[in-house]
Amino acid sequence: MVDIDGIAEAMGVTVIDEPTLRSDVNAMYVDAERVILVQPNLDPWNRRSCLAHELAHAFFRDEVSEPRIERRAGQWAAQLLISPAEYKAAELLVGPSVGALAWELEVTPQVIETWRECYQAHV
Repeated sequence: MVDIDGIAEAMGVTVIDEPTLRSDVNAMYVDAERVILVQPNLDPWNRRSCLAHELAHAFFRDEVSEPRIERRAGQWAAQLLISPAEYKAAELLVGPSVGALAWELEVTPQVIETWRECYQAHV
C-alpha cells in the first residue's frame, strides 16, 4: 500500500488538518504555499483518495480547477494508489464489485471507477 503522507513529504508538500474547510470540500491544494488542507474527520479511504488527488495537483502545480485538470488529477491518483497487480489480487479475493474493491484497496469507489477507465483493456 502506498504511503501517501510519505509521498507528500518527499514532494515537499505539507498536509494540514483544517477543520474550517467548507463542509462540501474534503481537501484542497494551495500551490503558492505547497500545502494540502484536509478535513480532519475523513475516514481512511476518503483521506487517502483525497490526498492522492490533491498530490496530483501538487505534482502538476495546478492553480485552477476545470474538468480536464480534475480528470487528470483523478487518473494520476488512481494510478498512484492502485497497481495492476494489487487490483488483480483484490478482484480475485473479493470479486468485481466496485464497493468491495474499494474497501479491500482502501480507496473510494470513485478511485476504482477511474482506475478501471485508465486500465480498461486490462480488467
